Amino acid sequence: HGSLYDLLNNETVEFDATIVLEILNGLVSGMTYLHSTHPPVLHNDLKTANVLVGSNFQAKLSDFGFSMKKKSTLGALLLVLFVCCSGSRDELNG
Repeated sequence: HGSLYDLLNNETVEFDATIVLEILNGLVSGMTYLHSTHPPVLHNDLKTANVLVGSNFQAKLSDFGFSMKKKSTLGALLLVLFVCCSGSRDELNG
């Protein structure tokens, strides 16, 4: 079928609960797998154009160009707290 974007913009395709659940199942399975690896992999560009849909409406994640391994939850939390408290991320760049 191509990408989920193409499928959603194809007026000849009728979605029923079975099709929607099959696509969602593929998305959830893919994201669960990525996030369960050690370290977790973050896709960072999840959108309908990056979800491929097969003939049986099985969804597969694609385009990992922006993906990255998650380094540290603590580091990310500290960055968010710093930005929230200081009001600007520009201060991090000097």
